[in-house]
Amino acid sequence: MVPTFINWFTKCEKLSVSAAFRAMCGIENIIGAIDGCHIKLQRPPIRGGDYLNRKGYYSIVLQGIVDSRGKFRDIFVGAPGFMTPGSSGSPLSLRGRQKKWEGEYCCLNYRTVAIVIQYIFHPGMNKIYPLISRYMLLGDSAYISREYAFITTPKRDNGALTIHDQRQNTQISRGRVVVEQAFGRLKCKWRRLRDLQNTRLDVVVMLIMSACMLHNLCAGPIDICEDHPAGCPRHEDENI
Repeated sequence: MVPTFINWFTKCEKLSVSAAFRAMCGIENIIGAIDGCHIKLQRPPIRGGDYLNRKGYYSIVLQGIVDSRGKFRDIFVGAPGFMTPGSSGSPLSLRGRQKKWEGEYCCLNYRTVAIVIQYIFHPGMNKIYPLISRYMLLGDSAYISREYAFITTPKRDNGALTIHDQRQNTQISRGRVVVEQAFGRLKCKWRRLRDLQNTRLDVVVMLIMSACMLHNLCAGPIDICEDHPAGCPRHEDENI
């Protein structure tokens, strides 16, 4: 049922969404923004310590990719709270997403280095021939890594940023706000996600996925929360 409401972009959608992001932040060829948030829950009975996050409470992580309207186009739910999306070895590291994102990126030469490509497979030679794709995602500093070459991230401010770097960081932040607002609306509309009392992880994952589907189902051309017209707050998980 999830693919009915949460699905990857079609070829035509990529064109329209990238145009919307260009108008939003001034960056070309962006089709989505990626981020993660903590969903608070009770300590699970098995390996409960793994779910204690750096903010001091137990949680499960939801990673999502949204389009220019804040609709989820890809979600990953289930990692324990001590992990973050960009952490090495994390199941959220996108290493297992090649199949779902077929045609967007893949791993070459059996190395876990993801790059944005369109590819042609030649059966006779058993090789993949890459063609660089123009489409990218926007992410925060958690995704600064060679593994995530398909994610445009801000440069770390080490005191030596050029004016161009500062301008680009501002543009990325302006485009990324759409995913932050999506998580805010998700928790504002489906308030049970602020503190799940269930300790059965399979039920927790199902509840989170259901909320994401309902989020997409209820999303209109202009999705504004009546309680927070300026944008719903993300509370304590502002930046995981």
